[in-house]
Amino acid sequence: MPIKNKISILFLLLLLFSIVSLQAASINMNEASTTNENISVGSFFLYNVTDYMVLPNGSITIFKQMDLFRILAIYSNDTIEVSETIYNVNSTNYFAPFISLSNASVPVSLYYISPSLLGKNVSRGGILLQYVGKNGLYEYRNISGMDGISSILTMWFNNQGIGVKVNSVELGTSYQLVDNSTSILWLTNYNNSNITLPSFKGYTLAHTLAYNISANYEHSGYSLGKKIMEYITIIGIIGIIVILIFRK
Repeated sequence: MPIKNKISILFLLLLLFSIVSLQAASINMNEASTTNENISVGSFFLYNVTDYMVLPNGSITIFKQMDLFRILAIYSNDTIEVSETIYNVNSTNYFAPFISLSNASVPVSLYYISPSLLGKNVSRGGILLQYVGKNGLYEYRNISGMDGISSILTMWFNNQGIGVKVNSVELGTSYQLVDNSTSILWLTNYNNSNITLPSFKGYTLAHTLAYNISANYEHSGYSLGKKIMEYITIIGIIGIIVILIFRK
């Protein structure tokens, strides 16, 4: 094969590699999305929680707290990254934010169901939520038991899939009340960016041992490694072709 033709083929291969690289870079830039149907990065949901706990001696202890959920990232593989912070009203302490990844359509770390799934039975972290019916709100329920304790979880969602109320009841072996916890949506900037978070003035960080894994870092590291392997493979294939072209 004439040298001129070999150079032309090599030029075309290099051009092809450049196009593939640009496409890969474009895909990498689009890995993180800002919205998932009706929720978006930056959205927050603040719940008032009241927990009635029945102690073994029959006395009742009432815990009050606020649960703050903030959406940090939404990825194109239907994964959502959520930060959860618990504010203990009784002691005016708050716990360091816990960051987690879960399925974006029915996340474990957020009271949310994708609107396209409303009215259907769904799985939330491996737990089946059965659709009960709609009376203004979509009602879901799960009943389970372990070690003699029966748990009844009931959740209510609006038309946008946002959980507006969550109730969890635990019953003992004789069906006596052990715990009754209710979360009610109090404040959110969903569909209203003018709403801001309260300052939580007077709350101090609770002294606890926390071990938070940055799931976003893990996700980014995995994606970067995957792209590097793709580039190495492409370069290797082109190298083999070039050797075959120029060998005598």
